Amino acid sequence: MKLDNINGPLFVEVNFVLRACQKTQISAFMESKKLSFLGVPRFIASGTHNSSYRFLIMERLGEELQKVLETRHLSISTTCRIACRIIGK
Repeated sequence: MKLDNINGPLFVEVNFVLRACQKTQISAFMESKKLSFLGVPRFIASGTHNSSYRFLIMERLGEELQKVLETRHLSISTTCRIACRIIGK
């Protein structure tokens, strides 16, 4: 879940997710490209609360990469595998 004030940058991300991250769209893209994995989390919900906050809820794909990088160093091979997953190769 991501949370931001109503005028924050989450507005742009929510709009992208609503347009590109629906389950059917992700499945169709993966099928058209013959992919078995696509590192894009599935959209679950979004909205506002008390006209003060905007929220976005998406599927969790595992441990956050930023937290991993803050706690340990990755090997070259692991870094390459992550890069390949990110760019879809």
